[in-house]
Amino acid sequence: MDAQASPEQNDQRFIDALEQSRHLVRLAWAAYRPDLPLAAIEDLSPHVSRNHVFRLQPSHGEAVIAKVSSFGDFKRFMEDHELILLWSRLMEHSRFHKLLAHPLTTADHIFSFQAQGRWVVFYRQLEKSQYLPKILSSEQIRAFAREMAAFHKECLQIKDKIPNPSYSVRSDIEDLLARVHTLKLTKSEVKLVTHHCHRFLEALKQFDYEQRDKIPLLIDWNIGNFSITSLDSHLSLESRWDYDWFRKEPRVFDFYFCSRVVSHVGDRSDFHYLPYTFNEPRFQLFLKYYDAVFPLSDEEIYFLKEVYRFFILNYVLHLGESFFNMSYFERLKKEALEIYLKQVDEVMPAIYFRRPPRQDAWKQPNLPDATHEPNRLADRYSPE
Repeated sequence: MDAQASPEQNDQRFIDALEQSRHLVRLAWAAYRPDLPLAAIEDLSPHVSRNHVFRLQPSHGEAVIAKVSSFGDFKRFMEDHELILLWSRLMEHSRFHKLLAHPLTTADHIFSFQAQGRWVVFYRQLEKSQYLPKILSSEQIRAFAREMAAFHKECLQIKDKIPNPSYSVRSDIEDLLARVHTLKLTKSEVKLVTHHCHRFLEALKQFDYEQRDKIPLLIDWNIGNFSITSLDSHLSLESRWDYDWFRKEPRVFDFYFCSRVVSHVGDRSDFHYLPYTFNEPRFQLFLKYYDAVFPLSDEEIYFLKEVYRFFILNYVLHLGESFFNMSYFERLKKEALEIYLKQVDEVMPAIYFRRPPRQDAWKQPNLPDATHEPNRLADRYSPE
């Protein structure tokens, strides 16, 4: 997701929710550090999701970041944070040792505070030196690709020390199939979503998903949620925050948002989740320089359209209503059903960056085609 001001900010319900979160943070802090009063609470929320983020300044000492969330369920939220804390500790002897924010703990357990169907955690504040520009130069794309490849290689080294979560891309799509009739869809929309769920599950078999290396990933990379220490050919990742979409999955599940970071359209406040960024020459450049550091297989490249399919199915249609503020969710849901899912098959194989793929590298699942009606709405968001 890309950070921007929410159109709901003048809505009284939005204002009330923000104040309730601020109050919840005060209660949580009093439970965490009753001996240290707060001097200030600053709202840092991008107001795209229902989450709220605050910078807390105690009466003395360093600032702390507080997050208030109701996304998903508390059990999964805490499971993710336990894994993130372990991940950050395992990276302490690598050059990425400062990248992840440590959730704050009490007696070596992550502190959390739960009330009113929401929960609060605290993080140490990360250093932020520089951000990438909204539109990257070719040299910056090369540097970003090399750095993401190096980061993924480091994560591969410690993957076996991080337990697999209780969920996976497979189980999330199976859950969507089980509740698709509860999503306020028409019969034709249910058919469309069901079709794409089956396409994805069949694709996992073709990809030999169960045997693939799975590493910790953050999925949602945009220039507003990570910082760097230098530019151009010597770019280094400095810090990364915003862990809502943490997963342990094959590395290619990070690539859709990498394609958005390097897109010629750049970071935009009026954002959409179209697939054309996968087809851009700028993403081919990213893949070329990523591949030089951490080689990619043909099968992984072919699977990228399934990465996109999963993102739309899971984070927009399955979980979007509980994650995005309502104005965003309603628009993204409409676009997902009218545009995004109907453009999935346009992703491949145009992005091949080094050579024509083997003809047998990927076989499409033998499933009936979904109804594909021409949709001119996509023209409004095309890169031309």
